[in-house]
Amino acid sequence: MIQDKVLKIIKGLNIFTLDDIAVMTDLNENEIAKILDKLLSDKIIQKLSWDKYRHIPNVRKTKRPQLRKGIIGFETASKNFMREAENKCTASTFKSYKCSLNKHLIPFFIEFRVTQIKPENIDQFIEQKLTEGLSPKSIDNIVKLLGSILEKSLKDRYIPFNPARAVRRF
Repeated sequence: MIQDKVLKIIKGLNIFTLDDIAVMTDLNENEIAKILDKLLSDKIIQKLSWDKYRHIPNVRKTKRPQLRKGIIGFETASKNFMREAENKCTASTFKSYKCSLNKHLIPFFIEFRVTQIKPENIDQFIEQKLTEGLSPKSIDNIVKLLGSILEKSLKDRYIPFNPARAVRRF
């Protein structure tokens, strides 16, 4: 199509005149003027002065994924994670996750929505588990599980960032 040929030339020139297009194509000035008027109305080009035009580059706006409106609690987030983990990990790992969740994570984070969990809360959890006498290795494994649950919530767009990433491990 003639308009596509003219548009290709325009993109290469960026700033141009009607005469520039006439020299590069076999078209007469009336045909070029019609095409330029159409491109102006479609906002593909812009008139700079009485004889100069400029191509308006396509600027793609990248959309950030929107957070989901339904704010979920930690217990629901952990159930979502466990549903996925059941098919992806071994039976012993799944059993270990379930035990850590029921014994340590859910009792501490039961009142939290996933959006409310901050690095400070995770630090408090770690301190509490240290005073209860858990080994640093056990606490580290539990915090890794917490991080995985929050990572799933991040992937599902319930939270804008994973607060477990900001916590120092043993």
